[in-house]
Amino acid sequence: MSGTFFWTVFTISILTAFCTAVSNKAIKARWLEWLVLVGSILFIGLTPVDDITATDKPSYLRMFEDGADGFRDGGWAVYVNMCRPIMNSTWWFILNATLYVGGLYYFCRKCSNNYAIYLFLCVVCSMGFFSYGVNTTRSGIAMALFLIGISQGQKFSHTLIFFFIALVFHKSLAMPIGVYLITSRYSNTGYYLCFWCLMLAMLFVGVFDYGLIKSLVGYISSSGIDFETYAHYITSSSSHYKVGMRYDFLCYSAFAIVIGLLYIYKYKIADAYYKRLFNLYLGTNALWLMFVKIPYTDRIAYLSWVLMPFLLVYPYLNEISMEKDNFNKLALASISGGGYKLDYSDVSLAGLASVETCIMFQPYANTIIYC
Repeated sequence: MSGTFFWTVFTISILTAFCTAVSNKAIKARWLEWLVLVGSILFIGLTPVDDITATDKPSYLRMFEDGADGFRDGGWAVYVNMCRPIMNSTWWFILNATLYVGGLYYFCRKCSNNYAIYLFLCVVCSMGFFSYGVNTTRSGIAMALFLIGISQGQKFSHTLIFFFIALVFHKSLAMPIGVYLITSRYSNTGYYLCFWCLMLAMLFVGVFDYGLIKSLVGYISSSGIDFETYAHYITSSSSHYKVGMRYDFLCYSAFAIVIGLLYIYKYKIADAYYKRLFNLYLGTNALWLMFVKIPYTDRIAYLSWVLMPFLLVYPYLNEISMEKDNFNKLALASISGGGYKLDYSDVSLAGLASVETCIMFQPYANTIIYC
């Protein structure tokens, strides 16, 4: 199911990029946005419970059928219990998908009203998009609510409301929420870059040993703070999940940092909102480095990875003048963003990164587009 979904949207991405490069015009077709939006909602919402990719969906089905009384995250329990009397499980899964995909689409529209289709295609094709909507539904909806919150501009009271709802849906959102609040006080990107490098160095020297992290999470849980999700990840064992130092995930995270630094320091992107998103990515990803070695670490990493399509494409939509070469690079960025899903081998991550890096160098952009 996920393969069909990805290749369908990826094909749309390729066609959109091709039309942009050939015509030297950005596509503003609202009908295409709605097609991708509705199609994504239906694909995720109607994924069969017994589908091989929907490993966690049976658990959500049982929760809906049995009720969520006493569930550790009170907001989610209220949501489930409110939905049970008025709809069946099929409509509930569609509603979940609508909240998840709709929240991401809303954020894309807020970031770039005129050229949102490029950003939204990159998001829909990004690594983890389908899985987060199907298998980690609760966290996916909470993340969508968080993104809606940070797009409220000067309406800080609205931001806090969305942050609160996201937090009571899934407490893991405390990480990005905390980092985002810190970015309102400290905006120097250098601080966050130093923090990320420090955490990476501590990871490599063995400070974040698997046993230490397991003990730390156990201590926090026993003190009364709900860390049950992280405790479950740490104590889980899976024969098909690679556990240990995930160099592929580290490279994947680092390439987004390299691109963001090139945008900010080499190409002098002055957009304060982009810089804040980049600082948010750096801070959240740095905290994830503590959990690199545990099972299902990608689920924690997605708290920062969800921002990667925005970091890649956003400057082309809002900062760089729409001249011919920039249309070509925008088209290439769309293809590159769509490639985020191609992550099932370590080699493909490096290949994706090389494509992303190519868009930074204008002399090569036309050659790549027209080959």
